[in-house]
Amino acid sequence: MNAHVVNALKLETTASKRIEAAWHSTEKTMFRISKKGDTFYDWEDLSYEAMDALASDQYFDVDDYISHNPIRYSGRPYQVKHVLASGQLGASVAFNQAIAQPAPKAIIEITPDGVVEIVFHQDARLFFEGLEGIKVGTTQLWPDEYQVDFEENAIRLLNQNRLIEGSNALTLWSKSFRNLELSLEI
Repeated sequence: MNAHVVNALKLETTASKRIEAAWHSTEKTMFRISKKGDTFYDWEDLSYEAMDALASDQYFDVDDYISHNPIRYSGRPYQVKHVLASGQLGASVAFNQAIAQPAPKAIIEITPDGVVEIVFHQDARLFFEGLEGIKVGTTQLWPDEYQVDFEENAIRLLNQNRLIEGSNALTLWSKSFRNLELSLEI
């Protein structure tokens, strides 16, 4: 952790002190190396291996741990907190969102004939095929209240009565993808 290195070198700042304190106060049960895949490793086992190496004046990092057939974490968390490249702690997200692939980018607009349309920037076929639901605010739409158009790479909301004047938060969720959250001002 960068903040720990800065503090150990006696170059600490207010931010590095806070980052290290937050790191040490956060419960850690597992970790994973990259954003892809769902292989999680046991944090406690890594900590023990690193302490054993330190007691023998040896350096032991995550790469060393991975190369020694590590213990994989077999449980599934409810929440995942990412550690950002800056060393700060990111937002907590639900586990299924942490391991899912990003939803395709999209914009929401009102067509000239008054239809609300969600237009995707890239091919969204897999997202459409796994589409499980759409919410406007906290109200889930019935499947007959929206239409998926594979050719136009878009979704149209067929029931405009679900929208309110002002800001409308829309959430779309699809198997294997992170939730897509959009906002529409009417």
